[in-house]
Amino acid sequence: MIIPSDGRAVSSEKFSGGQEMSDTKSAAIWVRVSTEEQQSLDYQVADVKGWLESQGYGVPDDRVLKGYWTSLATLDCPEMQAPLSWVRNKEIDAIGIWHTDWLSGRPAHKVFMLDLCQRNNVTVLSKNSPLIEGREGKLLEYVQAYGKEGQVLYAQEGSKGKLHDRAKRLGLPTTCQPPYGYHWSDTRTELLPIPQWENRRTIVRLYLEGGTIHGIKRELHERTIPSPKGLGWWPQPTIWGILVDSVNCGEYTALRR
Repeated sequence: MIIPSDGRAVSSEKFSGGQEMSDTKSAAIWVRVSTEEQQSLDYQVADVKGWLESQGYGVPDDRVLKGYWTSLATLDCPEMQAPLSWVRNKEIDAIGIWHTDWLSGRPAHKVFMLDLCQRNNVTVLSKNSPLIEGREGKLLEYVQAYGKEGQVLYAQEGSKGKLHDRAKRLGLPTTCQPPYGYHWSDTRTELLPIPQWENRRTIVRLYLEGGTIHGIKRELHERTIPSPKGLGWWPQPTIWGILVDSVNCGEYTALRR
């Protein structure tokens, strides 16, 4: 039994971890991180749990879920399926989160989750970003999620562009396309020579024998060896790219998009 200060007896149940909790207010906690800069999962749980308990909610140990999830689509996160099931089955009275962004970075997903909770009489309690109730609140959350999604997408695109530019600056391939004269094994863990490998060997041998880029270009034309794109004359940057490629020394390096 739990005996509040007013002397009224309230029935209680035992949950995992030995916690006692009133059977009238049961809450779950959902926390996640997507970057190392964010507050740790344990910190978020402790912060939200203490806040919920101060409002009269009990949080069983098996109702605390943590997730490391970088995608905007939180509905696709495996750890998110359990709290969704608890809401649908009306097993909890509330779900506590550290911030409303933790629901989803996709506007439609976020509104769906808020609506699902409302339909099943589950209160969404956000520790650091209070929710506005009603249709106005859902509209505001949709707009905020829309803006957040745009920021994340721009940041991701910028990161890809920087990697691509860095690869080009360093003379590295920007994709995992096999270098000239090779193809990937079925497991994509080994480069295997193909007939064009002989052309690669010819280019390297001519250079080691003292040939110039222009001289190698003329020699390839006289031997009617087409360029990788089927041209009669090899572009000089293509020849130079083959000569400085680390694959000639048994090492393949790339920065993928």
